[in-house]
Amino acid sequence: MPHVRARPSSTEFAEGAVLGALGAVLVAVGRLLPHLGLVELFAVVPFAVLGTQPRLRAGVCGMVAGATIATLVAGLGAGVEVAGCALMGGFVGWVVRRERGLGTILAGGVAVGVVSGIGIDVALVVLFSARELAFSSVRGVVTGIASLLKPVPGLASAADQLGGVLRTVLASWWIWLPAGALVGAVAGMAGMWLVLRGLLDRIPGRGRPGLGVRPPTPGPVRPVPVTLQAAWVAGNTPARSGGLDVTLREGEFVVVTGANGAGKSTLLQLLAGAPTVSGAVDRAGGVGLGEPGGTALLLQRPETQVLGMTVLEDLHWGLPESLAVDAEALLREVGLAGMEDRPTAGLSGGQLQRLALAAALARRPALLLSDESTAMIDEDDRLALVGLLRALPRTHGTTVVHVSHFPDEVPLFDRHLVLDGGRVVHDGPPVPVLCRPGLRTRTSAPHSAQGRIVLRAEDVGVVRAARTPWEHVVLRHIDLTLRAGDALRLAGANGSGKSTLAGVLAGLERPSSGRCLIDGLPADRRLGRVGIVFQHARLQVQRPVVAVDIAAASGVEALEAADASAFAAPWLERVGLGAELGSRRVDELSGGQLRRVALAGVLASRPEVLILDEPFAGLDPASRDGLAETLREARGSGTALIVITHDVVQGLWEHSLELNEGILR
Repeated sequence: MPHVRARPSSTEFAEGAVLGALGAVLVAVGRLLPHLGLVELFAVVPFAVLGTQPRLRAGVCGMVAGATIATLVAGLGAGVEVAGCALMGGFVGWVVRRERGLGTILAGGVAVGVVSGIGIDVALVVLFSARELAFSSVRGVVTGIASLLKPVPGLASAADQLGGVLRTVLASWWIWLPAGALVGAVAGMAGMWLVLRGLLDRIPGRGRPGLGVRPPTPGPVRPVPVTLQAAWVAGNTPARSGGLDVTLREGEFVVVTGANGAGKSTLLQLLAGAPTVSGAVDRAGGVGLGEPGGTALLLQRPETQVLGMTVLEDLHWGLPESLAVDAEALLREVGLAGMEDRPTAGLSGGQLQRLALAAALARRPALLLSDESTAMIDEDDRLALVGLLRALPRTHGTTVVHVSHFPDEVPLFDRHLVLDGGRVVHDGPPVPVLCRPGLRTRTSAPHSAQGRIVLRAEDVGVVRAARTPWEHVVLRHIDLTLRAGDALRLAGANGSGKSTLAGVLAGLERPSSGRCLIDGLPADRRLGRVGIVFQHARLQVQRPVVAVDIAAASGVEALEAADASAFAAPWLERVGLGAELGSRRVDELSGGQLRRVALAGVLASRPEVLILDEPFAGLDPASRDGLAETLREARGSGTALIVITHDVVQGLWEHSLELNEGILR
């Protein structure tokens, strides 16, 4: 394949479709729910936002998408209304973007009114029968109103005048109706401009392709070399030592390790250009986050970065028009040769992470920040990805900074930064990553084949969009029996159905076929008997303070702060965090700490079955050992475990099953 020029319109089309759909929803809601009819007035807002974009295609895409959706949901009239909102709102957005004034708006209103008036006249002349039917309906309404007004003292003459006005208007309808359309269009456009211009002026990215695209870095982009001097990020927990001191040079291959909360995420934020609350950051030029030759991010969960429907589309997503990409060579380099047309939805976790790396390399970054990008993929893909990263300083001249909790990855790097308490305690050749001494370990966990059955799945199947052209079988013929104190490891590729199975077993989702029973009753009628800790712990931790969240997760509400701290203390100790963490705000916690806070809340509810979805991702070695010990203790108290993970923990489970294409093997 020759060099393929990037297609920068992907983001614009996506924004156009989303905002057009929003306009369609507003119109449909107003039409289908008459008491909410006023919401239709707001349908012009998303199209006005699209009008601020410099290319017409974003607005056209929004109008087509919105009109199509509205027609399918609420009929042809709704589709026509959405198209009208798109034209008027788009024009207002264009006026605001071009910094024109009320005169342009009024001229546009006149043009719209004239065109609408001519259209009304032509339609009513051609559709003679429809015109007579409409006029008869109007006469009936006005006659009814006049009959209601006549008995009212002082309004009898007004009722007679109302009928005369109607006769005059209908007698010369070809003049009055276009005149009304003209006045309505001018008044409506002026009103929209007065209301919307303040809103549109505040839209980030107004006047640039892609509403969410940050402004280009002023001056030259050169993120390395960079020096941090006692630097810390605003909003993070203050470092005990006063900040980070690090210097990075061009073409380095650096691994960063440290316990949860040591400052690893803060280091990456500083390198990515986050504002500092203390210290200084000295760079050779601009950070250029996401820009060619600047800084690229490779995150822990590749599905949050992969946006295109196909591999090739995702590779080109958001690239500037001037940047040519040799897609074939780039995909070959990351191990995805010949997969240009593959749907991204069918890629494994390792393939998604390779694609995210390819998309980052398409921007030819001088600095690549890898935030635990190997945490959510299996061991083979993990080590292969590190191998790809290792080649970048030599092949691309890229400085790579990789955060990791895997001891076997550290020797593969040239430089090792160890963080502790917000400071660098080692900066040099790789050193062993040791686990915290003194942890209790058990070579095997208690297990009784004769224990009470607490959960049983019988021929469970889950089908999405059943009986439609988009029908998709997620799970099929799942049989599973779990006894008190059992432990089961569940593995499988991304998209294999692991999280769906976890939801069914926890009673959060009813199976399409078969049944899932807890103590003989359907799981969805036994909510709370199965505790579940999700992958995205921040979405599960709902309260602003750690202790309050743990109390609420256990089912205990409305505790005073001191009582909540006392309640949460033993559960925090149990997950290895310490009682003093109970007073901390959850936004101050690291990813690993958030995972353990979520686990503490679930354990406090004393579930019979505990399901954990990738619990070891993002944990340092000491925290992994501590979590494994916590889970062994839970088993000892009779709690059954289902652990969804790519990791292997000795002595924690007796059985390991794998989901493949919805089938449990």
